[in-house]
Amino acid sequence: MNEYNKAIKELSRLNHIFDPEVDYDPDFQELTYEIVESFKQYQNPNDTIRPILECFERQPTSEYGIHAEFFAFVEYLDAKQVEKEVLESINRKPVPQTVWILKMFINSEGFDDKDNYWRLLYSISSSCEVDEETKGTAQMFLEQQ
Repeated sequence: MNEYNKAIKELSRLNHIFDPEVDYDPDFQELTYEIVESFKQYQNPNDTIRPILECFERQPTSEYGIHAEFFAFVEYLDAKQVEKEVLESINRKPVPQTVWILKMFINSEGFDDKDNYWRLLYSISSSCEVDEETKGTAQMFLEQQ
């Protein structure tokens, strides 16, 4: 099994315990920690980027802390690959977690497309095709500009 498919399988373990109404679940947090530790051992940890983002798409929440282990992990992966995958994820299904990562790009020194990211946040915040929670997260960042 390649690492991409292995990552999908590992992340699927979260599906049965994720509850968007719960701010903190120690079992969920422990499992995310275990999964990230496993990802760190991969020969190519960048293979986990898309599966992580797809997990976010299945488990949208504006509660940043629920997926904090994944946010911290992706910061250490190839920035350009993360950027590419996040933009593709936002095109598929914008969710609060990918909006958070987009804001991380805006705040980082290594990304030159910040004006486009601000426009993308505005587009997300005003789209009738985006859920209210995701719109609210984008709007929160726009108000901080």
